[in-house]
Amino acid sequence: MRRRRTYPRCTACGKGMKNSSSKDGLHSSCRQYMAATVDTNEEQWAEAREIVLNASTQYKRNQLEDASNRLKELGFLLMADRISERLAQKPKKETQEDQPQIVKVEVVDQELRVSTPFSWESVKAWRNIKGRKWDGQSKVNTVPLDQKPAVYALLKAHFEGVPAEGPNGEFII
Repeated sequence: MRRRRTYPRCTACGKGMKNSSSKDGLHSSCRQYMAATVDTNEEQWAEAREIVLNASTQYKRNQLEDASNRLKELGFLLMADRISERLAQKPKKETQEDQPQIVKVEVVDQELRVSTPFSWESVKAWRNIKGRKWDGQSKVNTVPLDQKPAVYALLKAHFEGVPAEGPNGEFII
């Protein structure tokens, strides 16, 4: 399997630096944010530069938050605030734990529209149901109404005990 090459991103703006010769983790236009707002010594400057350089290759939200907090402690408030602004612009990705653990079933135009919590095992099972389609915009599986027994068997096999909402009200699978 080929690995996609990842390039550093500017710590301040988050844009890729594929063609940049930057060795400090910043685009030249973003270096203005690397100013200390208090008196700092050479050790603090060196640590701040290292934090910024490391942050340019960190893509995890918590690592960038840690970098921002440490830069604030060192007195580099402009850079810390810029990183915080960048994080605020990018919404936190939903994790599986953030997703509602509920199954929803609707009947629309002779089709069942079913929303379930994500699991790879259920995805494989959904793909085996005749006439099933994935509606990526609504994030639901659509299935012809005549496949209702197969859908019920799938829900029973993969989501037993999960609360559900259907055309006739709430129930437990």
